[in-house]
Amino acid sequence: MTLIVLALRRVLSSKFVLILLIAVPAGIVVFGAGDLGIGLTVVGFVDEDDSEVSRALRERVEEAATVATLDRERIANALFTGDVSVAFAVPGGFDAAVRAGGAPDIEMYTLQEEGASGVARFYAESFVLGVRNIAANVDDEADFDRALAAYRDPQVRLAARNREPEGPLDAGTTARLRVASGFLVLVMLFVAEAGSIVMLKDRENGALARILSGPTTMRRYMFGYLVAYLCVFAVQVVLTVITSAAVYGTPLALSLRYGAVLLAFSVVAVALAVALAGVSKNVYQLSTVSAFIVLPMAMLGGTMWPVEIMPPFLQSVSRLLPTTWANGAVSEIVTGATLTSAATELALLGAFALVFFLLGSWRARDVALRGGRT
Repeated sequence: MTLIVLALRRVLSSKFVLILLIAVPAGIVVFGAGDLGIGLTVVGFVDEDDSEVSRALRERVEEAATVATLDRERIANALFTGDVSVAFAVPGGFDAAVRAGGAPDIEMYTLQEEGASGVARFYAESFVLGVRNIAANVDDEADFDRALAAYRDPQVRLAARNREPEGPLDAGTTARLRVASGFLVLVMLFVAEAGSIVMLKDRENGALARILSGPTTMRRYMFGYLVAYLCVFAVQVVLTVITSAAVYGTPLALSLRYGAVLLAFSVVAVALAVALAGVSKNVYQLSTVSAFIVLPMAMLGGTMWPVEIMPPFLQSVSRLLPTTWANGAVSEIVTGATLTSAATELALLGAFALVFFLLGSWRARDVALRGGRT
């Protein structure tokens, strides 16, 4: 307990870290997500299916943005000239696949960050989810057509299957929460880097050697910092949940699930701090290592822009990063899914945290052998 209190004092002694942990999260939720451009974004729409379902999808997107008809050959030019912010391409066979209960993909193209296209994207995704649930709960084509007609009425939205009673949020709020969570994940990564610096300074100024000269082992020392940062991150997550509920009116159950995902990633961030401190010999080396780890992890993991806009190779690489799975879990939760639905993502975050902590502990053993115990 004494070591945890000491670690907390060291963490909270930095004004920079305090700002990142306390002031920034609330500011991100209130201002950072900003106005995502509801009603202002121009969406290009390529309809290669020309069916009732694809036309209904277009109507749904038109609730969030101005829609311009395109053909596939004009997508790239329209994006580069700024005529559209995002383009959707509905492939042939889309209607048949939906009626069969499948999960057809809508191709999305954009050159901008999530904020410019997030609302339209989530309107499209929520529509596809809705019509898939219609197909899963009707007996024949006639029933599907009647249900689809009702669903096309903005005042008669069928509840998504396997969703909580409070139902999913509107698409604008969903997009804002997803963007806000991306910024928060980025903040946690920067705080992890700052935490690594604190631990390295303990090593450089001899504080670590003094601590290890007593009954404290290296693993206990690292565990103390782990618990200290988790306590502070827990406060950050609570503030984020309270602010999001106050600003967006998110239901309590959904807010708690949203906070649980952020807290799960905070464990990964703290474990990453331990790993960075373990593999770095000094602060200069830490800065170099972080430059090749923290920022790429944020950029490739969907924190700064959607993973879908990256080349296929980079999308494959992104699956090796914890940020991708954290953002994926948030995407599910904010559309009304339960934590069980995000079990895979949460399990992988736990695995990343374990690997990072073991990596830091393994490297720290060298330090302990030179000046303390393991």
